[in-house]
Amino acid sequence: MSDIPLPASQVDLAFSTLLESHPDAICLLDPKGTIVRINSVFASRFGRKPHECVGADIYDLISNIRQMPDIALRRKKQCEEVLRLGKKIEFEDVRGSYITRISINPVKSTDNEISLLIIICQDISEQKHLEQALCENETRFNHAIKLTRTGVWEWDLKTNENFWSPELWQLYGMELNRQPPSFELWAGTVHPDDREMAIRAVESAVNNETELNLEYRVSYPDGSTHWLMSRGLPLRNANGRAIRYFGIVIDITDRKHIEDELSEYQKRMEFALEKSHVGVWDLDLQDHKAIRTIEHARIFGYVNNLQEWSMEKFLDHIVEEDRDRIRSLIRRSIEIRQDFSFECRICRSDGEIRWIAATGALKFDNDGATSHIMGVVKDITELKQSLELIIEGDSRMHYIMAATNAGLWEIESGSSLCVWSEEIWGLYGIEPYSCKPSYENWLKTIIPSDRERVDRSAREAERAGIEFNGIWRVQNADGTIRWLLSKGRPFKDPEGRVLKYVGIVIDVTDRKKEELDKQQLETQLRRTRRLETIGTLAGGIAHDFNNILTPILGYSEMGLSDFPPEDPMHEYFSEIMHAANRAQTLIAQILTFSRSEEVSRSVVNVQSIIEEALKLLRPSIPSTITIEQSIQENCRNILADPSQIHQVIVNLCANAFQAMQQTVGVIRIALKEIVSDADLRKSTPQLTESDYLLLSISDTGSGMDESVMEHIFEPFFTTKGKNRGTGLGLSVVHGIVTGCKGAITVESTPGSGTTFSIYLPVINEKIEVPDDEKPFMKGSSRILLVDDEESGTRMMKIMLTKLGFSVQTSNSPKEAIARFRQNPENFDLVITDLTMPEMNGTDLAIEIHKLNSGIPIILLTGYEKDLGDILSLRKFGISRCLKKPVKMALLPSIINEVISGATG
Repeated sequence: MSDIPLPASQVDLAFSTLLESHPDAICLLDPKGTIVRINSVFASRFGRKPHECVGADIYDLISNIRQMPDIALRRKKQCEEVLRLGKKIEFEDVRGSYITRISINPVKSTDNEISLLIIICQDISEQKHLEQALCENETRFNHAIKLTRTGVWEWDLKTNENFWSPELWQLYGMELNRQPPSFELWAGTVHPDDREMAIRAVESAVNNETELNLEYRVSYPDGSTHWLMSRGLPLRNANGRAIRYFGIVIDITDRKHIEDELSEYQKRMEFALEKSHVGVWDLDLQDHKAIRTIEHARIFGYVNNLQEWSMEKFLDHIVEEDRDRIRSLIRRSIEIRQDFSFECRICRSDGEIRWIAATGALKFDNDGATSHIMGVVKDITELKQSLELIIEGDSRMHYIMAATNAGLWEIESGSSLCVWSEEIWGLYGIEPYSCKPSYENWLKTIIPSDRERVDRSAREAERAGIEFNGIWRVQNADGTIRWLLSKGRPFKDPEGRVLKYVGIVIDVTDRKKEELDKQQLETQLRRTRRLETIGTLAGGIAHDFNNILTPILGYSEMGLSDFPPEDPMHEYFSEIMHAANRAQTLIAQILTFSRSEEVSRSVVNVQSIIEEALKLLRPSIPSTITIEQSIQENCRNILADPSQIHQVIVNLCANAFQAMQQTVGVIRIALKEIVSDADLRKSTPQLTESDYLLLSISDTGSGMDESVMEHIFEPFFTTKGKNRGTGLGLSVVHGIVTGCKGAITVESTPGSGTTFSIYLPVINEKIEVPDDEKPFMKGSSRILLVDDEESGTRMMKIMLTKLGFSVQTSNSPKEAIARFRQNPENFDLVITDLTMPEMNGTDLAIEIHKLNSGIPIILLTGYEKDLGDILSLRKFGISRCLKKPVKMALLPSIINEVISGATG
């Protein structure tokens, strides 16, 4: 080959064009490092154009322009090495993910001296990354092969050469490379029973150039047998002909064992279903085709399964009277995505009418749509006939059931599914067929407080195989509570095993209510008698205590009048009187808490009753409990019995601190006046459009759940232990509040405390408070004072004398009558104690009036209840009743008023 000489200019132009169009960075240097030629790719590394780089020292450009003096020095040494050795050098420069292959090539002149160096920089980053990824993929593939114990094979159809991976030798049970791999060697590993089949499968795949799919057994030298699965793909040449096969082999021994076990299990299940006469079905809602067991077909009168079976085919077998009900039930179940169960009659293929019980469960696809219905069906004709015989055999029982609102139920042993008669749905307070009749759904109808007890009783009866007897409560949709009584009889096989329970449920609400009413009346009677006893005891204590207080208060009051305020004695008597008043208040509180007299409403200041109640309660409440008050002082009054309002506050506060026993807590009492707006009247319909006092009592105790709050105002309902409460406290509170035309509400959360809110209507009347600071009035009347208490008699005589009255005393009613009989005209008034040993005050009044019917009589007592009604006391000739101890400041006006009334 000879070169065609070209002009130097054309050669130079061609070289420049080749240099500039080359994708790699190329630079020509003279031996000193001066740039002779450079393309744009290389020049761009220095931020210059090619002609700006020609003549420059490349080492200076690298050092100064690119700021790489170390690299410049290294490149200079590499170029000097090429000049010295006269050989090309090549190396890779790696900077992060950027990789460059650099070659320095010497160019010799005609005298064999190196005249130029050609530097070529090639970007090989992508190539290197691809090589690395390929290496990593190969590593992962090899790891996957090893971890999954997958064998790899390759078969060259032209040379008949085979390649087996090390894992494949292990799968064949052979030593690695014991002999060259071959088709014949493989065939020898196949179990004799599978060998012919396996060879035919391979030959067929090769002859037809198709994919190989093969499962077979191999025999290991140790005598064990293993299942292998082989998959192979043909690799084709340019003409599309298979030239080799590439494939894998995996061990499927464990899978085969599982398949065998599943097959055996399926056979056992089919046998069990057949013998128990239960048919299984699976309906595809997309193509409306069903898969059924043979027993399913037999239930409908067929010897073999029909090729076509659908929902409509099933409905056609249901008798006409039941068909619409079952169709609606299934359609409704699909709509609400709920499983279902039912009983109905079918007409078999031979025309026989039979009863079946069916249960269906919905299956859903990945989008949540109902795709399948699977279920079981059982012939229950004999069961139905037995039940009918039981009912028909005793006609009187049929009438009793109808009259007593009863229902029948049935449940098979070991199953939760039930059969309920039509009446049971109403007894359980649920819509007919709104749920699946089952043991679990029955338990849900029982109120929570009874559920565990009844469940335990039913399970114990089943375990023992004995009759079930249960009584429980259910709650209707309208909130009413009803009592149900149930009895269930076990039916057993000849070996004594319970097959099922059949039973009856009866509504016994009226009977239970009578029993509860009787118990409540008896309990209330016992409590009433107990309260009467307490009241009697308290009355006696009050009488004696007030007799003791009478001289203390009387002498204190006289002492206060005898000494001016600046005298120390005045302060002493004031403290004595203050202490005595506190004692008087205490005994009044005890009487208020214990008495049970007829309600007598008057104008009541609730603020003062709260203060009195807390004085009584504070000593009995643990110091760990804080009482906080928020009382609006300018609240108006209410019309009520003060003792009842006192009882309301005490009861609620007692409940509050009992809810916080053995813990640190807070009782909050708040009182304010409110206007009942529309929202309040909507939530509390007992209120009218008026002004109310809102009394709220809160605690930080254990709180209550909804089931407890539903019953807290019911008489005798209590959450306390045995003998720890009557259950009447809150019902009494409720009665008092509603009797005042008010309302009471409760809010509570378990663990967060409870708040009772009491609404009481306000009135505009005020309480007239007597002015104890008025100067004492004087009197001059003649008084006969009768009291068996000598100390009290002496004090009263001194007090009345200081007030200007003339007083004769007697500690004996009989002696007083004798003295009065001698000179009845010497007395203007008789003051007598009520309770005395010889004769009580009313009898004394009768005797005195026999001697002088016009003389006024004032009756004193230490027990307020003994005062009674003044109209009933007037028949004994009593003009006025006063409660001990009587204040000195009030006596003159009362005495003068009584005497004036008698003489006027």
